[in-house]
Amino acid sequence: MKRLSALSIGAIALVSAVAFVPPSGAASAPKLGRPCARVGQVSGGLTCTASGTKRMWAATQATAAPTSAVTATTPTAPTTPTTTPQVAAATSEKLPAKLIFAPVPAENAIVTASNWAPFVKALSDRVGIPIEQVATTDYAGVTEGVLAGKVDIAMYGPLSYYIAVQAGAKLKGVAIQTSAFGASETYQSYLFTKAGRTDINTIADVKGKKVCFGDPESTSGTLFPYLMLADAGIDTQKDITNVVAGAHDKSILAVANGSCDAGFAFDAIVTTPSGAAAGVKASDLKIIQKSKPIPNSPIAIRTDLPASLVQKLQKAIPDIDALYLQGNNYCPSSAPRCGPGSLAANQQQSWKAVTSDAWFEPVASACKLPAAPSSCRPAKK
Repeated sequence: MKRLSALSIGAIALVSAVAFVPPSGAASAPKLGRPCARVGQVSGGLTCTASGTKRMWAATQATAAPTSAVTATTPTAPTTPTTTPQVAAATSEKLPAKLIFAPVPAENAIVTASNWAPFVKALSDRVGIPIEQVATTDYAGVTEGVLAGKVDIAMYGPLSYYIAVQAGAKLKGVAIQTSAFGASETYQSYLFTKAGRTDINTIADVKGKKVCFGDPESTSGTLFPYLMLADAGIDTQKDITNVVAGAHDKSILAVANGSCDAGFAFDAIVTTPSGAAAGVKASDLKIIQKSKPIPNSPIAIRTDLPASLVQKLQKAIPDIDALYLQGNNYCPSSAPRCGPGSLAANQQQSWKAVTSDAWFEPVASACKLPAAPSSCRPAKK
């Protein structure tokens, strides 16, 4: 069957994203036992307290001095200067004038830029260096930016991160997204068609049809869909017309307007269409099959940045979740419940810090299967 492509793979046209200025409104009142944003913060007789990795409002202890909260979050200077070679090297590190952040384009560039703007501003404030958000034309553009030293912090999909590492990018996964604090660290790919179609009821029914996929480096838009189809005995290059829509929202839009008979996209955007598909209702779509669990998306930093900066980023990023953004007034007034990567209502998005790449083993294993897309085997740079 003919393979159609809506974009060129590997393009790396970077464009500046929209600016973001946080509102000045007050944070919501704290409540005993409810999640809080910053450990040590005191308000209304309550103190933001850490319990393991969880943060919640607890009654302020009478013995706690007002300055203890500041001490908990503000580094203190050493009482005696040290002159070890390691410290001398650290203080002589030349920090970059700015950092570049690039998220893979799961949706259109304008929506992606707006969604990430509060997180980018908060991270910039935490590390004390301006951060510019840029957009790429496709997933591969993010990796090209990292390899060229033009992207310092990247929000990947699981497959695109795996591909970047295989291609030789100097990256360290810092955290993976979760929908809320302590929530599942996996998601799914959905095969769907237009509601009301009676000729597509199982995955086997897409044989001979036009099927929309996401970016070739998308985990839920291409990799796991290829494996789902292979399990059903369908060859993605011979038994269907393979359409590369390029993004999840574009796959939904193509199915809704009849350009594709069926499509694949990640679970949340199928049940709550957004981006270019914002005009599509969930009831306009019919879910046919769901994939096996997929590891959530990671955020990564370049390991060849100054060591002190790598440590700062590694510590700061997992802390800047929805509670942090909401509690510290980084959400715009139009979306006061924003989370990292989303301006949707009532967000509680969080991160799980990771110290190794063991989390993406399911993706690495999937890439080694015969039915995996060719994007799983990138050329070394």
